[in-house]
Amino acid sequence: MSHRQKLKVRQAGAAALGSGCQKPADSDDPLQMHAEPVSGDQGVMLECLIEEFARMGWNAQQIAQLFEDPFFLASHSLANRLGRNAVNECIERTLRRCGVLRCSISESNKTQRT
Repeated sequence: MSHRQKLKVRQAGAAALGSGCQKPADSDDPLQMHAEPVSGDQGVMLECLIEEFARMGWNAQQIAQLFEDPFFLASHSLANRLGRNAVNECIERTLRRCGVLRCSISESNKTQRT
């Protein structure tokens, strides 16, 4: 898709949402998201990502899928750099340490007595 086509799609989306956007999107849109590499310990980053999703209730299989999907740039890049085995071992180790948060909600039709 050309840059001009992307601008038209963005404008059409804004109009469809009723934002009243009259100004066309700039070619150097400051709100455009860009991934940037950062320095640091990749093992710590890997463990933090895994723990974050475990605390949201994701199981090992769901977390592992994040590292296979190129849409998730950080996790996918870590998997490519460290290898799938290292990722899977870290998932197991992290889940043993912190577990997976599980919540359930139940409703009762009983009325309270006063």
